[in-house]
Amino acid sequence: MSKKKLGAEDLFKLAFENHKKNNLQDAENLYKDAIKQKPDHINSLFYLAGLSAQKKKFNEAKELFEKVVELNPNYPSSKDNLCAVYKMIANISSQNGDLLEAKKLFEKALTLNPNNEEINHGYGVLLLKLNSHAKGLDHIKKGTGFIRFSSESYKII
Repeated sequence: MSKKKLGAEDLFKLAFENHKKNNLQDAENLYKDAIKQKPDHINSLFYLAGLSAQKKKFNEAKELFEKVVELNPNYPSSKDNLCAVYKMIANISSQNGDLLEAKKLFEKALTLNPNNEEINHGYGVLLLKLNSHAKGLDHIKKGTGFIRFSSESYKII
């Protein structure tokens, strides 16, 4: 059967099978075809977001996960995945010297999951870089909580 005759749900199922077999380009195309037919097909949006993150297309993944959360804030793992993508983009932004963008993304992640240890830790480290020491240390404590001080510097572990 031609994929043009398939409905959004059948396209999703075919995409998911290709995704499981690591046929990522076919899966991506099929997820997109399903979304073209039904723009709010939440399963296709969610798995395309995951595939985008898998392919390191983090901005695309962010937009898709945001759409999933907008459509259904209780969709399983959607907020956790969105937090992970925010964290990835924040780390990349920080490494590229865009500390304010990184801060904004960490803050978005924390609104979704304020108790996430990795996000609190990353945000705390970033705040230290931004000379917001007290707040940075508070977030590091909420995260991994480990800092080694010496007379010369500190090391976050």
